[in-house]
Amino acid sequence: MKLITVFGYLSVGLLWGCTNPFIKRAQQQSHLERLAFEPGEVSTIETLRRLLIPSVFIPFAINQSGSFVYLLMLSNEPLTVASITCNSLTFLITAITSYYLGEEIHSPLLLFFGVLLVVIGCYICISA
Repeated sequence: MKLITVFGYLSVGLLWGCTNPFIKRAQQQSHLERLAFEPGEVSTIETLRRLLIPSVFIPFAINQSGSFVYLLMLSNEPLTVASITCNSLTFLITAITSYYLGEEIHSPLLLFFGVLLVVIGCYICISA
């Protein structure tokens, strides 16, 4: 396994995983603002305006750069390995990022064992 491939998998996992909690938080905030101040439908211009808010745009742009790296990975790696590895690492990093941002984790011990199993599974996929 090439080092660049492992770096690519980790990059996609980091870019997707670190931004997911921020995107979730920005969407919740946007939804609350819409409910509090704007009853009815939201226009296209209003939607575009909300997308340009830095708390929405920056995580979304970083997340999309992860999608670009993922497409580059798919051009050189088997789909079955790249998809499983990138999505598993994304799940892992999202859980860790959410934990450090203060979101409630019902069982940190189960989170640790889940992280351990994901790491072992990714190692098996990459080394095969």
